[in-house]
Amino acid sequence: MRYRKYAIVLGYIILLISNAISNTYAADNYKYERNLGFFTVLMMPSEVPLTNDKETKQYCGGDCHWLYPPGLLPSKSWRAIMTKLNTHFGEKVELPIYLTQKIEKYLVDHAAEVTYSSTSVKILDGIADDQTPLRVFGSKIIKRKHHKITKDVYDRQSIKNSTNCPACHIGVKNTGNFDEDNAEIPER
Repeated sequence: MRYRKYAIVLGYIILLISNAISNTYAADNYKYERNLGFFTVLMMPSEVPLTNDKETKQYCGGDCHWLYPPGLLPSKSWRAIMTKLNTHFGEKVELPIYLTQKIEKYLVDHAAEVTYSSTSVKILDGIADDQTPLRVFGSKIIKRKHHKITKDVYDRQSIKNSTNCPACHIGVKNTGNFDEDNAEIPER
């Protein structure tokens, strides 16, 4: 019984010290992780919530690209993408204004800074305040995780390009899980 008190006090002291160390590290490198706290981020699920809005599903995923979860980009990126639909990555997307506004609101309301996901926090930490990436690869963490993958791999018939995340991240369309453990690069 006597040692139990000491174990609890010791555990609390270790927790305080490790939190102080992680916050010192995060202060220099990870602004969102710092704001949320290291242990909060550690306890978050890594899965990025999938899109569950009917119109967003219908108009934002299909033949051109897969349906990106909104938590992969910050709200400023979604706003920028939605205001440039007339030149949407080389294509002209025509939607009624009310629908464009509804989809933009959904994307912004579920963007990376709102999503409860450690993956979203890490993506945000890799984007400078003065940056507005229009692609998921605009985040340092995504670039770092994929830096060894060469263009010829992305050009494979089963992958086609770097924006086709589900080609390697098995099950991501159903789970939102981008963990390396669930990634497998197709041979062809």
